[in-house]
Amino acid sequence: MSLYPTNGGCPPTYTSINSNIAHECLRVIEGMELFASRFETERYAAMLGATTEWRKWEGITYSSYDNRIYTSISEVRYGMEDFMSKGKPSKSFDEGGNNDIRL
Repeated sequence: MSLYPTNGGCPPTYTSINSNIAHECLRVIEGMELFASRFETERYAAMLGATTEWRKWEGITYSSYDNRIYTSISEVRYGMEDFMSKGKPSKSFDEGGNNDIRL
């Protein structure tokens, strides 16, 4: 049983993320948000709720015709699999993250 049963097992002042490498418990020192956003962009974005599950993101475009944004990816891998790793059951890439992409 975890000492911190909520927030992905992180202490209360930390944010739980999954960086496609491992589950991490992170916090930003007050006043260092700009630094974090520039030097740890993916991790900081994940702390704000963005997904880190993309793999080989190829592009993005906006359609003024239907007011939508379209994007493409060229590989399904790692965190994009829903509680899987290379087709085998695993929670390593979904634990602590949003699990936004479930393929």
